[in-house]
Amino acid sequence: CVDRRHRGSVVLSTLWNGLAAYVYRNRFNYLMGCASIPPGPNGFAVDAVYRQIEPHQFGPEQLEVITRNPVPVSKRCIQDESGVPPLLQAYLRLGCWVCGEPCWDEDFDVMDVFILLDLSRLQARYEKRFVNTRPEGRHAVVPALG
Repeated sequence: CVDRRHRGSVVLSTLWNGLAAYVYRNRFNYLMGCASIPPGPNGFAVDAVYRQIEPHQFGPEQLEVITRNPVPVSKRCIQDESGVPPLLQAYLRLGCWVCGEPCWDEDFDVMDVFILLDLSRLQARYEKRFVNTRPEGRHAVVPALG
């Protein structure tokens, strides 16, 4: 967690660079996690958010997760003006897949979307931003600007 006043700054670039170094040092093939989507003014716009995700941004069927705690029908709404949250947008630009329906996190009152990044799909411009390959085949972290 990063304090809101410091998000989008050098702190996030440092975190991403550290993650990239760890991933490449250990030769991982995938990263997985979640992106939280807060309710909009009318509730959770599961369908509205999912309509804004491109078909190729959903994972293969065999990787679909099944939530144990779906967003309750009483909390769902059809239309919401909030759109896709910035963090989820960033993950999608990286090449992450959304794998299944979101689960409802009652403690934080958000819906969490499971995301999976096949590192072979990592968009080249982002890989160049976070990772630099040395001639001897070892990876080094490079500063991310902006």
